[in-house]
Amino acid sequence: FLGRHRATRQEVAVKKIDKRRVDDVFKAKIQHEIHSTSSPHPACIALYQTFESSNSLYLVLELATGDTLLERAWARPLGEGEAGVLALEVLAGLEHLHSRGFCHRD
Repeated sequence: FLGRHRATRQEVAVKKIDKRRVDDVFKAKIQHEIHSTSSPHPACIALYQTFESSNSLYLVLELATGDTLLERAWARPLGEGEAGVLALEVLAGLEHLHSRGFCHRD
């Protein structure tokens, strides 16, 4: 969902997770992620806030706009320098996640 942060008025992404449709292992992974995001990284989407109802968990996230990496690559060929810079940014984000015990699947 697209939302607006009440304090900053900034547009945010809101991810809704139906707690009735996830198992205890997945719930534990989400809780681990929430508690491990105290040091954000520029190559990773920031988690601003969480809240929950009896049936749902909501994650308020930094809104990512623009093209995906795949869309960018299909639009025009990437030069060697640009591809190298993008690869380093992706690797830096993955290293940050892995150092906190996350395995990113996308």
